[in-house]
Amino acid sequence: MMLNYDARPQDLSFTELRRIIGYFSIDDNPKLTAYQVRYFGVMAETMGPLIIIALAIPFAVSGVRVNPVVGVSKSLGLFAVYFILLKLCGTLGARDVIPALWAALLPSLAMLGTGVGFLARVR
Repeated sequence: MMLNYDARPQDLSFTELRRIIGYFSIDDNPKLTAYQVRYFGVMAETMGPLIIIALAIPFAVSGVRVNPVVGVSKSLGLFAVYFILLKLCGTLGARDVIPALWAALLPSLAMLGTGVGFLARVR
């Protein structure tokens, strides 16, 4: 248990993260927040296929008059926004500025909302 507690949260499995959170949640340890952000982040990553589908369909059915490079550049831009949002929320969650659950869910929910917005515009 103590060897896992010294490891980086990114290097631990889902089960190890859950065990650390369960064991050390009794104490108000500030180091535990980074493990909670990673734990909730692993659970939030299950929305990844939904995000990909919600973002891919509008680009796939866009008009034939649009240059294909436009879709690629939009995809790269959305990936950059997602990556920046993921790192920003992870940092804010690890420093306990925002709750760990919201730090993990916010990037996925933002991209899912963007994808649903694109889907609504396509119709």
